[in-house]
Formats: sequence, structure tokens, C-alpha cells
Amino acid sequence: GISCVAESAGIAAAKAHDDWAAQTSRAIRPLREKLKTGLEVLGFSVKNGQANFLCFHAPGYPDLEQRLLQKQILLRSCGNYPGLDAGWYRTAVRTENENRQLLALLAETLPEVAQ
Repeated sequence: GISCVAESAGIAAAKAHDDWAAQTSRAIRPLREKLKTGLEVLGFSVKNGQANFLCFHAPGYPDLEQRLLQKQILLRSCGNYPGLDAGWYRTAVRTENENRQLLALLAETLPEVAQ
């Protein structure tokens, strides 16, 4: 069987993980909402989610991933996901400064894409 010490250690580790997960979720929520709003202001449709990333639709911008990569920003194309086209992307929710930088670079990139 499991010793009392091992059982106590396991319970403590599980509680610490639960506490960490709750704190992380609370910290990410406002960052995710602010990033979601910023993407919507740029005209993108954003899917609701609970994870530390957002999926958004940028119809008419099939090469946004490549354009942002040139600016050292990693954006995941979701065009190969079942049911999604080349205008779908996924981005991680990062720090407030990193999210702001992403939104600024997207805004700067959009007129180039449309030309």
C-alpha cells in the first residue's frame, strides 16, 4: 500500500497544482479578454475560449502567418484544421506588452495585405 507520508505528499502536490492552475486562469482571463477585444477592433471574428490562446478568423488574409513571421511574430495558421480555411489563425495569450505588440503589428500589416 501507499504510506501515509507518500499519500500526504501526493495530496499536497495535487493541491499545489490546483492552486497554480486557478491562479494562472485568473491571471490569463483579463489578458485574453483584452487581446480578444483588440482582435475584434481590427475586424476579426474571435472564438470564445478558456485556454491561453485565441482562434480568430481573418477572411481575406491567407498569408498573415508569413507576414508576421517576417516581423518575428509567431501566428499559427489553422487552415489545415477540419472545417477551417486559410483565414483562421491561433495566437497565444502572452503578457500585456507582447499582446499589445501583436495587435500593433497586425494593424500595421493589414493595409499591406489588402494592396
